[in-house]
Amino acid sequence: MKIVFLNIYQDLVNRGAETFVCELAKRLSKNHEVVVVQGGSSKKNYQIIKIGGVSLFPTDKPDVGWRVFHKFYLDRYSRQVFTFTKKALPYIKKIKPDWVVPLNGFWQLWQLKRLQKTQKFKILVSGQAGPGKDDYWNLRLKPDVFVALTESFGQWAQKASKKIKIVVIPNGVDLEKYNKKVKPKELNFPKPIILCVGALVPYKNIDLTIRAVSKLPKASLIVLGEGPMEKFLRKMGQELLPNRFLMVSVSPEEIPSFYSAADVFTLASGRSEAFGIAYVEALASGKAIVAPCDPAKKEIIGNAGVFFDPKNVNSYVQSFKLALRKKWHDLPQKQAEKFSWDKIAKDYEKILEEDPR
Repeated sequence: MKIVFLNIYQDLVNRGAETFVCELAKRLSKNHEVVVVQGGSSKKNYQIIKIGGVSLFPTDKPDVGWRVFHKFYLDRYSRQVFTFTKKALPYIKKIKPDWVVPLNGFWQLWQLKRLQKTQKFKILVSGQAGPGKDDYWNLRLKPDVFVALTESFGQWAQKASKKIKIVVIPNGVDLEKYNKKVKPKELNFPKPIILCVGALVPYKNIDLTIRAVSKLPKASLIVLGEGPMEKFLRKMGQELLPNRFLMVSVSPEEIPSFYSAADVFTLASGRSEAFGIAYVEALASGKAIVAPCDPAKKEIIGNAGVFFDPKNVNSYVQSFKLALRKKWHDLPQKQAEKFSWDKIAKDYEKILEEDPR
């Protein structure tokens, strides 16, 4: 089969969607012709087509009136996605793919649906945005297959659209990259060390994490990430956790060593998050999780973590104490094995082969 991935931010940023494309394309390219049309440049074992003119806008200077523009997909990010996709369409026509996998939402899928009227290819959308406006519109535009990342997400998608083929396939983890054998990063901070990995955006609730850790007298908090809330969160962390707080952005190659150095992992993301690859990375590294209590996170973490009420900071604090006290043995690694990218790639391959164009 010929499979094309479209992602404007590929090799420009490192998030769940970019990890999904890289890991899946790498594995599918062993048996199929895979092309990734993207905004960044890199060397991979699959074919890459770079679309020029893509830039990352400053995250702390949104458009004037951006909330209204974003509601109707007219903000500058959405407009750039439209232009990127328009430039990508001639390559898609030339490749003549069996499947196209778009990652950038409304305008991208809208243009592909128009092209689909004259070109014989099918569209698979992986719900990397999660329950909410973006994936609601992805469903309304009627791709041939929609992949939900958890069972609870799948139930939401079924209610949002009953006329589309919906399957559940989670995101995954590279068990060769993330494991207990990785050498820990040397961190000169008081123990226990609590690690948080995620974008510095409101729905990750990192401010709640800072407040909760500040109520643990000796614990340190390490936050890996970048985003528009960086200045606010850095100031808050330095004030509430003097000499036991670090916020830093590191390369993807460095992240496994931070997982190995931590005693516990936490991420307090809201229910709108589609999956949370950081959870399974931490599990594969042998770390127990402290996470909000909701169906999707329970499905991902299983018995390898402690769940708290996100509306109650004291519940968060008590969950940290329990997670740090309990002997977890190999529970985290066993849970992570359910999310091997090798297994997940086979699940996608089966869907693509069962429903050819």
